[in-house]
Amino acid sequence: MVLDAEDKLDEAKYFLALMQENVSDSKKFKYNLSAFLAAARSVTDILRTQLAQKPGFRRWHDSKKKELEKNRVSKLMMDKRIYNIHLRPINAKHHTKIETTEMIHVLDGALVVLTHENGTKEIISSEHEPQPKAPEPTEPKITEYWFFEECPEVDVLILCTEYLQILSNIVSESKSKFVA
Repeated sequence: MVLDAEDKLDEAKYFLALMQENVSDSKKFKYNLSAFLAAARSVTDILRTQLAQKPGFRRWHDSKKKELEKNRVSKLMMDKRIYNIHLRPINAKHHTKIETTEMIHVLDGALVVLTHENGTKEIISSEHEPQPKAPEPTEPKITEYWFFEECPEVDVLILCTEYLQILSNIVSESKSKFVA
């Protein structure tokens, strides 16, 4: 038996893939994040609808719901979905980091003017050693990521991937326990 929740899980994976493809396009990223949150949150609701009549399911489902509420990632994602659906569009922040390497040569040496007692001046110069040829500059490395203000150290894509894994584990466990 294929669970409808598996289809909803695939839908969430689809929107995650679109988020990954559109990390540079803020509108597309945010719209797909919104769709991801809605699809992902529906997974356990659909499980409950489809398996509610199975003996022991309600107790098991209630315990999983409590686990989701205690887990930092799933709690954040469920809260974001509520905010996004009922209050206002999600406000994830975008960060772009550009790294480049350039070689700067500094020549060391000294120029000393020595004035003798008789008033004559002597210029003393130390030679600098020839520098090796500088390597070519590298292409800039551009890294982009999205984050929530509540969790600025973690990329939204990583949070979504972790949330999907949590939900996938729940779907797998429900199949093994309640689907013949």
